[in-house]
Amino acid sequence: MSERHANEKARRFLLAVRNPDGGWPYTPGNPSSPEATCYAAMALWSGQAASDVSRQAIAWISKHARAGMAPSALHSHWTNSLALLALERLQPSADVKQELVKYLLSSGGKRAESSPLSRMNSQLRGWSWIDATFSWVEPTSYALLALKCAGIQRHERIHEAERMLCDRVGRDGGWNYGNPNVRDVDLPSMMPTTALAAMALQQCDAAGPIVNRALSVIEQEVPAHPSTLSLALAVLCFPIYGKPAGRLPELLTARQQPDGSWRAQVHLTALALLASRATAEGINVFKV
Repeated sequence: MSERHANEKARRFLLAVRNPDGGWPYTPGNPSSPEATCYAAMALWSGQAASDVSRQAIAWISKHARAGMAPSALHSHWTNSLALLALERLQPSADVKQELVKYLLSSGGKRAESSPLSRMNSQLRGWSWIDATFSWVEPTSYALLALKCAGIQRHERIHEAERMLCDRVGRDGGWNYGNPNVRDVDLPSMMPTTALAAMALQQCDAAGPIVNRALSVIEQEVPAHPSTLSLALAVLCFPIYGKPAGRLPELLTARQQPDGSWRAQVHLTALALLASRATAEGINVFKV
């Protein structure tokens, strides 16, 4: 199957499973969710005048982002970062974008006391899945990517979060979800997390050697232990640093199902389409 044909099938799948409210579910027939909606809307974006699909997606993302930032909200949600990234790509003039920037810069993980159980600087603050809890690698990476793509690159929150990611890198050169080690046992790197963290460290000169080592880890591990998520994120990550993706796009396309999806999952299908567009069209939503 040609890349063009595979991409068209993926687009048709995403359009077919879109909900009447303008958002997308994780799996067909379920309620719309922020992650699936943000990725699907970006994957279908043409780069030209907003279509009805894009306008409805922007409205859905803006509405749910504002609800998550409201004083009555129980806690912030990590998808605020994806909302900012999506709005930056889909409609840079959206009013809610500035609200999200302000919100992300004032929220995040909390500092914790050092512990002999893990070798890391727990005073460094990134972002968390739920506000005011432990700073994790993935939400920190999403927030850094969103803020940097929105033009916020020299704020102290950015610098501290970059230092946090550099401090959390594992002995094998990649990132686990949170701690790099526990009780003197090194934790293995997870490839999706490693790709996200590497992309989040764009324009951080001090992280150059760390990123280069992480790219080597991804290059070795992803083909040996492929998953749709790791392949898609690796394909998105490599071109950002001028590294050829090699066989990874081919391996990713080979996992596409007859209905055009990847595992009937909206967010995976959207990420796979975004990865394909990054190689075929040079459009990479994660490039700062």
